[in-house]
Amino acid sequence: MESKTKDHGEDVFVLVEQYYPKEGRSKEVLEIATESAKGIFGIDGLLMAKTLTPKKSDGAICNITTWQSEDYFKSFMKSDALKELVKSPMMATVKEATSDIKVNMYKLALGWHQS
Repeated sequence: MESKTKDHGEDVFVLVEQYYPKEGRSKEVLEIATESAKGIFGIDGLLMAKTLTPKKSDGAICNITTWQSEDYFKSFMKSDALKELVKSPMMATVKEATSDIKVNMYKLALGWHQS
């Protein structure tokens, strides 16, 4: 069987959010991270959203979103959808349930997936 790949393009932008749960709050933080990822489904320019859970108990729970370009991400940052998400009780809870939240932004150097 021949493997096929699809290129992601040159302008792809990736956002990585790392949530470090306080002791005993991992399950709660994971639930919030997955709900947050589900909540942006269908946003214009969003290619993919993933939630990762750490193999080690002291690791970060991560949300990774992949966008067609940084411009699409910036448009989302100004959207009513994000304003509602930020004001939600879920976001207040995640801030209280974590010891640290880190956000990193990347330009894609190489990206493909097998179909």
